[in-house]
Parts: sequence; C-alpha cells; structure tokens
Amino acid sequence: MDITYLGGSGFQLRGRDASLFVDPTASPDRRANARAVLMSGYGLEPAVDVGDARVISRPGEYEVSGILIRAIRTSRASADDASHQGGMAYTVSIDGVGICHLGHLSRALTTAEISELGEADVVLLPVGGEETLAPNLAAQVATQLGPKIIIPMLWQGEVERSITEAVTAAPAQDEAEDGAGDAEEAPPAPVETVNVPSLEPFLRELGIRSLTPHDRLSVTPTNQPPTQQVSLLLPRS
Repeated sequence: MDITYLGGSGFQLRGRDASLFVDPTASPDRRANARAVLMSGYGLEPAVDVGDARVISRPGEYEVSGILIRAIRTSRASADDASHQGGMAYTVSIDGVGICHLGHLSRALTTAEISELGEADVVLLPVGGEETLAPNLAAQVATQLGPKIIIPMLWQGEVERSITEAVTAAPAQDEAEDGAGDAEEAPPAPVETVNVPSLEPFLRELGIRSLTPHDRLSVTPTNQPPTQQVSLLLPRS
C-alpha cells in the first residue's frame, strides 16, 4: 500500500486493486483507479472533479472496492459559529494496513473517539501549521493512538535540506594488501536529511532531531518499524 502526500490535508492511498483520495487538491488521474474520496470537513463535497468515485464526508462504516472505511465526526457546530459544521476523521484498511487520517483536528481525542477509530498502523497527523494540533497535543494524540508510523500533514514553511557524506572505515593494512587486485567498491551514497522549522517543536516532544524525506511511503503488514517513527512525505508537485 502506497501513501502519497498531496499537500495540506490531501493524500492518495493506493492499494493493489484500488485507491482512494483524501481532500484531493486536483482531479484524480483516471489511471489512479480512485474508488472513494474522503473529505475532512463534515458534509463537504470535493472542489475538483472526482469522476464516479464515491464521496464520503459523514460518519459511518463503508466498504468500497474492498477498502474498509470507518468515519467519525470529531467536532460539532459551535454556538458562536453556526456555519461551522465540524470535522471528520477516518480509519481506512487497505491491503491489511490501517491508516488513520485525523483531518483538521486541533485538540486531543476523547476516549470514545479513540475507540471509534480503532487501531491504526499509520497516523496522518495535523501538526506544524495554523489551526492544527499544538506540539504537546500532537505528541499526546500519537501516544493515544500508538501507531508505528506518524506522517505529519498541514505543516507550513520551507524544507531545509542537509546532505551528509557517508563515511566508510578504511580497511586494515593486511586486508588492503590482500584485496589490492580486487575491483574498487562504489562508495556509499550520501545521506539526505531535511528539517522543517515548523515541525521542530513537535519533533522535540518525541526526541527526534532530523527526518529523512520520502516522495511516497510503501507500507505492508510486515515492513513496519519495530518502534514508532516519524516519516516526512514531501508534497507531490
């Protein structure tokens, strides 16, 4: 199952047989085989053409082309703003992997919401931008849900890149003489890490100093890390 970040709160989740989009920022390519579109605003319709994909923006349990979707409403209209209909959060099961998209959540989850969402291997977490989770609340939500992989979304600011040359230990003298006639091995590739200043407070809460960027992330039931990690997906251009 592949996860691609579209920017903002938008993602493409692609399984073996079908894919879905959350908050798409452009009309999905027909080759994406999009079967469903999830909206993080209650009752909202996509602002782009999604073809015959099923649009989901209300609570319930759904199955679309073998993809299991659990949708909950995370907030209600306030007395001060009757036009605000609240947000949506989703847990999606694709190819045996559970992914939780928390929409524009800006508070800790309640016990009932945690129970409704269920377990997830990957959490798409709103942090680092306006009207998202404060760093301490983001860390609290990560603890509440306990995923193996956290992918920040709705973060703002520039990505600062850093290239570190990989260092290879020099061979011992005897080994160097014995292997004098061998073909030279290619040096290790340099390691690229990135820093997003708006994410730093959240990362400090988790004790993380730097991130390795990915254009997309492939997750299966068997390739997940043994301990919780944060993966930074760069928005697809």
